[in-house]
Amino acid sequence: MRKLVFVQCFVATVVLTGAAQGSAVTVSFTDDGTFTAPSFSESGLTVSATTGVGLLNLNGIGVIGGLSDSFVEPLETLTFEFPAPVVDVLLDFGPATSNFTMEYEAFNPASLGTVQINAIFQPFNFNLSSFFAGQPMTSFTMTGVEGIASGDRLGAITFTIIPEPSTLALAAFGLLGMLGGRRRRKR
Repeated sequence: MRKLVFVQCFVATVVLTGAAQGSAVTVSFTDDGTFTAPSFSESGLTVSATTGVGLLNLNGIGVIGGLSDSFVEPLETLTFEFPAPVVDVLLDFGPATSNFTMEYEAFNPASLGTVQINAIFQPFNFNLSSFFAGQPMTSFTMTGVEGIASGDRLGAITFTIIPEPSTLALAAFGLLGMLGGRRRRKR
């Protein structure tokens, strides 16, 4: 019986510790069809834009209006809101057909700062979190500054949700249960 309780505590601790570390979530904007809408939500992530979002199948997400509903043009803004604080925000752009500059401002919920990124005729992938010292963020905005982000439509975003304190508490109780069972066996 004691071995069974120990095994149950051990398995629960391993499972909860894995959950406590958070898992990466990837949202693809290239496989949801072609449509326009005021906003787009998937896996808890909500994306809104100055005049609505446009998804173009196989290409990615952009802002309604201007030259195309799937581009991000100067002064157009996409806002990404996460369901909880996140880290390791990775942006995956397709190959650019033009040079462009984007401005990113991250929030948690106050501003963490602003950074400008330039892309030149190549697939463009980067860890947005690294520009903000890995600080957790709850949202960020992406604003076109210069050029037209025509071939660089955002194809996917990956992020890791920081676990709630209750998940960490459950993991701690699992560890305490294991230690308590071990202590009883020694007596």
